[in-house]
Amino acid sequence: PIIEFPQVYDMLARMKSETQAARAITYEASRLMDLRRILERRQEGSRDPALRSRLKEVSALTSVLTPMAKAYASEMAVRAAYDAIQIHGGAGYMREFPVERLWRDARITTIYEGTTQLQVVGAMGGILSGALSQYLAQKGEHDYRPELARLAMLAREAREKLSATVARLKALNDRDYTDYVSRRLVDMACDCLAVHLLLDQAQRDAARTLPAEKVISEALPRIRMQADHIAAGDKLTIERRADLL
Repeated sequence: PIIEFPQVYDMLARMKSETQAARAITYEASRLMDLRRILERRQEGSRDPALRSRLKEVSALTSVLTPMAKAYASEMAVRAAYDAIQIHGGAGYMREFPVERLWRDARITTIYEGTTQLQVVGAMGGILSGALSQYLAQKGEHDYRPELARLAMLAREAREKLSATVARLKALNDRDYTDYVSRRLVDMACDCLAVHLLLDQAQRDAARTLPAEKVISEALPRIRMQADHIAAGDKLTIERRADLL
């Protein structure tokens, strides 16, 4: 069976791990949205400064996680459907199996209700402000089980890479370059978020350790790559776009 071929089971395992990551990000964004609504109702007629502060914090997180969830989940769905067609071969491209319809259904999700590029714009404010980094740092303070120590160390590297990249862009103070690398930064942030959310799941349920390990093993090389690319400061496309296009 083709599932025994390394290239095939690699695709299947990656599809599953990315689906789990997308689900975790979407659930967390939904949880924060519900929490914001609860806090808004509680604040009506209240002058509690702690409640007001908590509402402000949750609102900021909701504003960044919502576009991140839309961007990550929709782009992931396109990749998963594309790979599903590839695994089915020629039959996947035809209408003998429903995967061709799944690809068409997935493809539009990166366009309607705001393209992925607009979701990136929506997420950048919360990432550059440090709201996301602070949220991830709080998650990193958990006392993880000993068997999760290695994964927790990798999660720490991920959030440190993100924080350092954000600090570098803010210090550079170059609007054109920041806009140019914004998609890379948001992709990096989505991977960092997925790493921490899956690690949290593994902390609560030992059966989730393997999915967390898979997500982290896939995400961390991408995080390192994006951090290195942004740090390189390559402006060739910005400066020579007229010639390149």
